[in-house]
Amino acid sequence: MARLQQQQQQQETDHDSSSRKVWNPETGRFLKINGPQWRTIMQKTGGCLAFHSKLIPINREALRDWEYESNDYEFSPHEKEVAYHPNTTVWHPLQPSEGKSDDELWWNDDNDQLPFLDQLLFVNKPSGLLTLPGIGKDKQICLATLVNDWLSEKGDDGLAVLNKAQSSAQRNNNNNKNSTKQRRKKKNTKPFVPRPCHRLDYDTSGVLVIALTRDSLRLTNAMFEANKEKDDENLLDDGFSTATIIQKSYIALVAGHVVQDEGTIDYPIGKIYNAQKDCNEFACLVNATVDKNDFVEKSLRSAKTQYCVLQRFTLPVGDGGFAKYTRIQLKPLTGRGHQLRLHMSCIGHPILGDTLHAPKSIAAATPRLCLHAESLKIRVRIDDEDRTCMVTASAIAPF
Repeated sequence: MARLQQQQQQQETDHDSSSRKVWNPETGRFLKINGPQWRTIMQKTGGCLAFHSKLIPINREALRDWEYESNDYEFSPHEKEVAYHPNTTVWHPLQPSEGKSDDELWWNDDNDQLPFLDQLLFVNKPSGLLTLPGIGKDKQICLATLVNDWLSEKGDDGLAVLNKAQSSAQRNNNNNKNSTKQRRKKKNTKPFVPRPCHRLDYDTSGVLVIALTRDSLRLTNAMFEANKEKDDENLLDDGFSTATIIQKSYIALVAGHVVQDEGTIDYPIGKIYNAQKDCNEFACLVNATVDKNDFVEKSLRSAKTQYCVLQRFTLPVGDGGFAKYTRIQLKPLTGRGHQLRLHMSCIGHPILGDTLHAPKSIAAATPRLCLHAESLKIRVRIDDEDRTCMVTASAIAPF
């Protein structure tokens, strides 16, 4: 566990957002993200998280009360749709780090199924912002629209990033102008609009990759789909298949103390019809607590999540008792809807701030969902000679 934390700290130290600061009301000073004081608070002392550029205390009373109520869950899904107030000020681009070139190992005919690095944009999505537009005029502001505004702004770095990606696509198209796929592409004259290759939930923050060209969107989408269904029988010690070309890692704060330092959660996930809301909702098949026949036909699929405990916190509460929570690293080995939220809830440690799958006390413990996509590793082509490598984009968790 200590070695994992050291690796994480070194990775975060190299990240460009380490120069950002948040206000600490207790000291009346700004605190440098990922500085020594930051790491002490987040990884040793505990008790707070960064929210809207300010340190906010975790509701200790809610966590303590949950300890007594954990045998009688009262869940807190939204009774009605909550007004959308997009967080538009905090997203920013990320600079991925390149691993060692894998040209000898990965120089084969499949390399043309990987996107070029300079045709992708990695960004840090804030909590409280949709990835793509929702239904209705009030939900058109989202990460995709904000990024496209930045990419089209003259005199800004975004336009230079987009021009570089388009030049790369044109150069690659010219090199492959005789291919059947290329002839088909010429028929599509509609201008391409950059868009995310995958989604993060509205209240989840962290690393997300955006395709800047039509080719990179097609190739990266295919990689994410393949990653959802990768062969779990060929997993390595780190939980990833020999064929894995995408690796995702999350940081979360969960209620209570997770007993085992590490492990794998293996509960299928599907959809169950909610007659009261007249819609389908994601749910786990946990032992005999849910009837398999309750799930929508063909919706139930295998789901696996690896976890590793980073730190367990026990904080005194002013009027007596203790608040307990765990800082944990999560690695989804499959890609199911609400997988991390459901899996943590099913083992009795719901994610703090989860308004969908946690008891009301845990939903009220923090002002946001404490789930953050810490890093994304993806295999890409790095030059016209089809050499490839794994690149890693990282964003420091705000808790």
